[in-house]
Amino acid sequence: MPFLSSLVPTWSLFQFLSESTIDCLIHGVRRRLVGEAETAELGVAAHSDGRAHKGSIANILRIRDPHRPAETFRTVVANDVSGIEDPAVVIFDGPRPYLKWRHQWLQQPSLVVLDRSDGRATEGAAAMNEEYVTKRAPEWDPPAIDLPGGVEMACYVVGASR
Repeated sequence: MPFLSSLVPTWSLFQFLSESTIDCLIHGVRRRLVGEAETAELGVAAHSDGRAHKGSIANILRIRDPHRPAETFRTVVANDVSGIEDPAVVIFDGPRPYLKWRHQWLQQPSLVVLDRSDGRATEGAAAMNEEYVTKRAPEWDPPAIDLPGGVEMACYVVGASR
């Protein structure tokens, strides 16, 4: 609990822990993504005492477990996303989910993770670049972010349909 209370304001921590909603949909290979979320550790300094508290990305994501339907959740990680409506944010892990399902959630903020070693990464990047050119709101510029070597980023705000 100290880990989450370092990240979530006290007034909303109870709501965060007790209510289920799809704040985030992560579309990709469930077994691998859940395993990564459970093993990736973070350290967060508490505002109250400045001490670091350790936790995992899974603590933040609060991933729905299909084998425990009574548990509350905030994130759905799925291979098959049919029937999932209106997540607040969509993360496409790889080109295949993005190419197949990107039209399903046109209004939701999205993140596309592409790895050049994937055989369809070029196709996924081309589709994303096309959407950037045709749907981007020209009055918005992305913030400047220092990225590690080998990492590229393209971001845009969707404007009116052209």
